[in-house]
Amino acid sequence: RDMTWALDSYVNVMFYRGKSSQIEVMALERLKEMDNYDVLYTVGKIAFNSGDYSKADPYFERAEKLRKDVKVLFFNHGYALTQMKQDDRAIDKYLQAIRIDPIFIEAHHNLGLIYMRRNEYPKAAEAFAEVLRQDPKHVSSNLNLAAIYISQGNKGLARNYLQSVLEASPGNQQATLMLQQLGTP
Repeated sequence: RDMTWALDSYVNVMFYRGKSSQIEVMALERLKEMDNYDVLYTVGKIAFNSGDYSKADPYFERAEKLRKDVKVLFFNHGYALTQMKQDDRAIDKYLQAIRIDPIFIEAHHNLGLIYMRRNEYPKAAEAFAEVLRQDPKHVSSNLNLAAIYISQGNKGLARNYLQSVLEASPGNQQATLMLQQLGTP
């Protein structure tokens, strides 16, 4: 029960080794008997790895009814929903993953990306800032915060985030270009 990460890794390895159809057939047979978290997650994760997010969605949803304490389930479901352009549902899934693990950097980051796409800059900035509290050199979060502050006219703060990017990733083309666009201080 406490090794959900092992199931996730197992499904990933089997998928990338070309063996996912075999475990999917076995899992679907077991589902005929009763709903089981491991089986539902397995089928959903195979569909997820295949890029069939609409197939993964109901399996993840059913798995969530059985286990409300698996951050990777909610995270993967949020990602699938984002790919399906269902941002409101994705936000709920990422927030659930964060409730389970408040320092789940990837969930905070993806939440920030959704808010940014929706032009909800204060919420996006809050999500990216949470990532930076855990990992101050996180390139994408620094870049996104710089973009938010550029759009708000706060060039000084934007420069600070871009400098952090260049410290973590010297020569980063996006940060360099953004700094050039900002001009001299």
